[in-house]
Amino acid sequence: MIITGADRSDWRKCASRIMRGGENSSARLVEVVGLAGDDVPYAFQQMYMISLATNCENFFYHATINPRAHEVLTERQWEQAVAMLGRNLGLEDHSRFVVERVQDGRIHRQVVWSRISHELKTVPSSFNWPIHQKTAQELEELFGHDLTPRWRRRKAEATAETRDAPDEERGDERSAVEAGELQFRNTSDQQLELER
Repeated sequence: MIITGADRSDWRKCASRIMRGGENSSARLVEVVGLAGDDVPYAFQQMYMISLATNCENFFYHATINPRAHEVLTERQWEQAVAMLGRNLGLEDHSRFVVERVQDGRIHRQVVWSRISHELKTVPSSFNWPIHQKTAQELEELFGHDLTPRWRRRKAEATAETRDAPDEERGDERSAVEAGELQFRNTSDQQLELER
């Protein structure tokens, strides 16, 4: 499962893009919470009007929850996914709407939360990448899905494999480095060369 998201202010562009269908794609509004009506542009307008009472420029948070093609979620699982991501981002009691998009048979959901609380306080949205990663992993474990390889996990595994490999698999360069036999010198064309 991949989760992405960011705070934004371009609500008109997002409203047209989020509901746009195409030859092999469709979109439908699944849920509206804390907002009047059942129309995406109107929901964005309401969020925008509330933001005018604050100094918040990027007044909404737009996230995408995208499971693998073969991992079909039930309606209850989608609700759990949206609730967990909202809680982890600090947006659980905020107004939101959810749009389901189907592209080439693959289903994902996009969630738009207002970053402005009912008390007119703005929820910070910096450093959200680790929250997305953590939430995706928690959901995969909860739903019994295979864990999606994460960049840091792959890097750590590759480092461990290299470190634990026998000397002949690591190559002569590693042995030379460990022995302190490698030296670097600067050439006239400013490239580094390796000498033994």
